[in-house]
Amino acid sequence: VVKFKVVGIIDLGKHEYNQRMILTDLEVTQDMAEIGSRFSGVLLKFKNIDEAREIAKNLRRELGTGFIVRDWYEVNENLFEAVSIEKVVIFFVILIIVIAAAFNVASTLYINVISRYTEVGLLRAIGVTQKNIVQIFCWQGLIMGSIGLIGGLILGIILCFLFSWAERAFTLIPGSIYN
Repeated sequence: VVKFKVVGIIDLGKHEYNQRMILTDLEVTQDMAEIGSRFSGVLLKFKNIDEAREIAKNLRRELGTGFIVRDWYEVNENLFEAVSIEKVVIFFVILIIVIAAAFNVASTLYINVISRYTEVGLLRAIGVTQKNIVQIFCWQGLIMGSIGLIGGLILGIILCFLFSWAERAFTLIPGSIYN
């Protein structure tokens, strides 16, 4: 066990790094780990993140098999896989919601037709064609769907603004999680 004196706190740009890493003198750390003048790893940070993968590939080739070189994508591969799986899952969840909404509209129209059976008979008796009656109910479905779409958009926008306001006022999700 070695005692260290904290002389400052540094933000490494990523919440996980801030929680797990310390910066200290190399010789003191080597003495503590009893590894002599060797070291077990190096963390390189580049200004252009897109160059990191190419540089890691070159380092792998130059250093050979005795060294492990991992770029930012390999380090966070589980996160990227989780995000890609979430995209597929969210697609299917939204698809199921849309299908349920379509069945809801269709069942409402069906119930509307059944409940207006006498009115449909009256329209047929005064000479309205079957095609015109179908058009009436199609227009009713279109209007009902449009009202639902516009209402959903307005409600969604209002809820987004409310959440944005609540996030600014109460900091519901700390920004450090995403760094």
